[in-house]
Amino acid sequence: MRAMNRFEGCKVLWGKRWRGKETGLIRYAEAVLQTKEGKLYFVSAEFSFDCWGDGDVSITVHEVEEFNKDTKQFKKKSGFISINLTEYEYLNKLLLKERGSGE
Repeated sequence: MRAMNRFEGCKVLWGKRWRGKETGLIRYAEAVLQTKEGKLYFVSAEFSFDCWGDGDVSITVHEVEEFNKDTKQFKKKSGFISINLTEYEYLNKLLLKERGSGE
């Protein structure tokens, strides 16, 4: 049985990624997402790689109270929310996507 994924099919309202100067690999990414149900989330991910290119990803998710589409300003609710493994894998892939990254 597949775990539920509240982020599947979400819309990226804003996003940005930063690459490492030495490797060109993505080191940090963040985005504001809107789910199909209209809920807003701020997602940030930190990517770390060893000398062989193997990596680890730390993902944090907050609910968003307000988001201004014109200025891209947003207000996070305090505290993190828990995500399951299916959501973690989905968000990892979403934040690493090339298109629409807002870099």
